[in-house]
Amino acid sequence: MPHSGQTSRERRLLAAFVLSGLILPATIAVATQAQWPADSSAATFQCGRVVTLDPPDAGKPWVARFSRLDQNPARGVAVQWTLDNIETLGGLPVTAAGTPAIVASPHGPAVAFNGATDGIFVDINPLQGLSRFTIEAVIAPAVDGPAEQRFFHAQEAAADVRALLELRLDPDGTWCLDTFLKQGPAALALIDRGRRHPAGVWHTVALVYDGQTMSHYVNGVKEAEGPAAFGSTGPGRTSIGVRQNRVSWFKGAIRTIRITPEVLPPGRMLRVR
Repeated sequence: MPHSGQTSRERRLLAAFVLSGLILPATIAVATQAQWPADSSAATFQCGRVVTLDPPDAGKPWVARFSRLDQNPARGVAVQWTLDNIETLGGLPVTAAGTPAIVASPHGPAVAFNGATDGIFVDINPLQGLSRFTIEAVIAPAVDGPAEQRFFHAQEAAADVRALLELRLDPDGTWCLDTFLKQGPAALALIDRGRRHPAGVWHTVALVYDGQTMSHYVNGVKEAEGPAAFGSTGPGRTSIGVRQNRVSWFKGAIRTIRITPEVLPPGRMLRVR
């Protein structure tokens, strides 16, 4: 724990949180160090846990209060999933299909999928309650993957409401982004087969919905848009690396998935260098 003798910029919190999301101070599952902001008494860690420092009484150390791990962006905070293990996403337990593997990348550890049997499933719909949102992914498609691949699929459990990020890979090793929103009979797929990108390297992709229009981006550049009717969704499930019915497997690596409860301009989107 930080102490009152430390300056605001020098304070660093050893953030212990429980993977279940419950506040159990006696149980330490994972520890993460983070630089504390100088102008705030609270910080949001990449894992999604908000930690607040209570100023100490005289002669006593700082006290850290841990919020419940909340993976619902409807609370007003972006959810970022860093795929650096195959046991949890943002502290939530996952179910793995096949044998997805941890691989090194220029951006840190990532999860590699084999394009035939590997996938990750988590029992949460990060779009629940959102009327506007941005879904982003940092991906490196393999040059020899299947022609049709789904790498993000969020769906409501009780209704035919879903959002997907997909790609179409050509034999020449280039791909184009394909995105899809569906709510009951209303559906929109966006794809521009003339917008090709090289496989085997890292890219960022984004699906943006502003309440009326859906658009998608690759590396911060808008490639397609169209009118879409997609209202607030309920609880559900998410799959990464495959469609939820276990078809259209993705081959390549994924580093990050982020869901933001607002329309992000290109300048605020994830980028790779």
